[in-house]
Amino acid sequence: YGDIHAVNTREMIFIMIFVSFDMILGAYLIGNMTALIVKGSKTERFRDKMTDLIKYMNRNKLGKEIRDQIKGHVRLQYESSYTEAAVLQDIPVSIRAK
Repeated sequence: YGDIHAVNTREMIFIMIFVSFDMILGAYLIGNMTALIVKGSKTERFRDKMTDLIKYMNRNKLGKEIRDQIKGHVRLQYESSYTEAAVLQDIPVSIRAK
């Protein structure tokens, strides 16, 4: 893709490995930067709470029915906590003024 390109098989293999490594590293860095930006968001707190709950339920070997009830309750709490005022607060002031 440039002025210099792979000529023999050895160079082609090296470039394939190098480009693959570069893509994985780029995805990792972008993922970490995104995680830093959204740290502490409501969705992240919900996800962390669900992860902790699942670990707790696995450790105590709870049945499927009670698991579903607990997950449903936590999901309902999360979804119902978005009031109109909270949603409007997330919208920038310039758009809210319209």
